[in-house]
Amino acid sequence: MLRSRPPRFAIMSARRIDWLLALVVAAAALLWLPPLRSSLWLDELDTYFTTKDGIRTAIERTAYIHPQCSQLYNTLIAAWIRGVGSTEALLRLPSTLAMMLAAYLVFRLGRMLFDRETGMLGVLVFVTSRDVAFAAADARSYAFATAASVAATIALLRLLAPLSLTGAAATNDERERRRSTFRWALAYATTAALTVYFHQIFALLLVAHAVVALVVLARGDTRVGLAALVGVAALTAVLLGAELPNLLATAAGRARIVHGTAPWPLQLATLWGNPLFVVAVAPVAFALYVSGRRGSVSLPAAPGVAWLVLLTCMTVPPLVLYLVSRLTDVHVFLPRYYLSCQAAMAIVLGAVLRAFEPRPARLCAAACVAAVALLMYARPHHTAEDWRTMTVAVNAAIDEQTLVAIDPGFIEGADPDWLGLSVDDERYSYLLAPLAYYPMAGRIRLLPFRLDDRTRRYVESELLPSLSAEERFVVISRGRGPRWWELWLDGRLRPSGFAAKRIYDSAYLGAAVYERRRETIHAPMPSPTTNATTK
Repeated sequence: MLRSRPPRFAIMSARRIDWLLALVVAAAALLWLPPLRSSLWLDELDTYFTTKDGIRTAIERTAYIHPQCSQLYNTLIAAWIRGVGSTEALLRLPSTLAMMLAAYLVFRLGRMLFDRETGMLGVLVFVTSRDVAFAAADARSYAFATAASVAATIALLRLLAPLSLTGAAATNDERERRRSTFRWALAYATTAALTVYFHQIFALLLVAHAVVALVVLARGDTRVGLAALVGVAALTAVLLGAELPNLLATAAGRARIVHGTAPWPLQLATLWGNPLFVVAVAPVAFALYVSGRRGSVSLPAAPGVAWLVLLTCMTVPPLVLYLVSRLTDVHVFLPRYYLSCQAAMAIVLGAVLRAFEPRPARLCAAACVAAVALLMYARPHHTAEDWRTMTVAVNAAIDEQTLVAIDPGFIEGADPDWLGLSVDDERYSYLLAPLAYYPMAGRIRLLPFRLDDRTRRYVESELLPSLSAEERFVVISRGRGPRWWELWLDGRLRPSGFAAKRIYDSAYLGAAVYERRRETIHAPMPSPTTNATTK
């Protein structure tokens, strides 16, 4: 039966804290650091292209091409590249540092709501989360947005100063209370604005914050009035003014951020249920049961506002994204988009670990969580998308005169207007962003993101004649599963004597060289309707 633990059990010994801290550091190092030097993947290559030519260009490119991305983050990375460098590890290092800050803030939040040990256990769950580990080694803005969002949650609690959390005695001095309210109001508005500046979709966490503030206010659990909260909201909105054009542009171009298909309810259930955590702690719980030393399953003492904050913050962002993805054609239920709920979820699971008695069982359960995470997620590469190795393989098979048709994988490549751009156009260069970091020899032509009624004219009238005029060319594309050009080109070019040979193949990237057999007499091209397939 669940019950609150008496205060005398609230503080863990310094020695056990040291062991737990060592486990946190070791797990984070093994999960976060090995992938830093591996190949960049498509979205990271987008970051590099956007930021490689300086701060001003980074701001302009972000606003012009990808308004949903963070201008603030790209500005920081542009300065970082100029001052530090742009190797794969260096491009990712800012995210690692930002996630380290986020982990420290998770500890602070857990200690504020429960106790020091619960905060440390929450950090362990946080750093071993698959999505957190990915963002910590990813040259994008998610780690920065995560750190800002946890800081905003802490600032909100300091601003509200719930009586059930701080005690009435802490707010008896009216002058000091007003000073504190002003400081934390400013801190919250700043960190909340930074959260959105680092990633627009993290604004959903601010919705959760609004729910928390209204509930605390309705309960009379704070001395901060409604007028003060409205003022904080207004200040936050003012600070977000510069992001408004980007938010509007993102809404207008929302079709370009559609990913995958609508999620199933099971995906939402497994997000909150965390099967791997259950698998990790189940052996310890079973061992306690069979040994006869069941002890008590006692959650750490905490005021009601702690569970209000945690459950609201871990529920609202993913639930909103799930409903949007189910009810509209904008499918955005992706781990990186609901990363803002991970801190709250980690502290909740940290509290579950804290419930294990006796104390050695808690350490054992924590070690199991780390071991399962390392077994499942530790790897030397960031993703299976290895542009570096693929580029080396292709360059070894071509020369400067070889025609290379490439679909890097950007959804804009499905727009005929983008395919027909001049090579001097900034958007054309963006579509070839991977080649800005991993240069490739040959004469480059764009391959559409997919073959459909919109892109067929470009393929038939421009691309296919160029390919059929060559004796040898290479085709490269990104994406899982069968690639549309494989059957299509085979059907269109086989009668002309072309044969294909794979020179690189993986789950995400494929490259093939097409060569015309020397003895083949040039045959007339098939009609445009022959063997055309769509992705």
